[in-house]
Amino acid sequence: MLVRAAIVLFAGVVLSACQEQARLSIVPNSTAGNLSFVLSAWSEQAPGRLNAVYVAHCSEVGDEFPAGNERVWAAWAQGGADAPMVGQFSYGKDLAGLVTFSGPEPLVPGCYMARAYASFPDPRLAVLYFRVAQDGQVTSGQGP
Repeated sequence: MLVRAAIVLFAGVVLSACQEQARLSIVPNSTAGNLSFVLSAWSEQAPGRLNAVYVAHCSEVGDEFPAGNERVWAAWAQGGADAPMVGQFSYGKDLAGLVTFSGPEPLVPGCYMARAYASFPDPRLAVLYFRVAQDGQVTSGQGP
């Protein structure tokens, strides 16, 4: 498990260094109980192969990588499996080839950060901050 974490961290660092980014947005009318994301290349609507996704509470300190206890959902492509080609995916739901390894925890009111690592076919990173309101509505927004 430690080796897998090191590989995922290495992939994250490599992908973070890429100049190209991906776009991650929230499907309109999403709620804490029914949250869906849209993943696309930055400059076009092409879907990508989703290698990993992490959702965590926003860090009040501004840490770029959240600690494990702040994470509410983590999923990544299982060893040897092709990462799924996705344009839209739902919080906490496994996809063919993408398996949940942490969570999903219920989304409570507050700030969250989602990170998606995908290939278009070049590797790209997408980061999205979003907020869950007291009434359960989800909106995109600034970080902490």
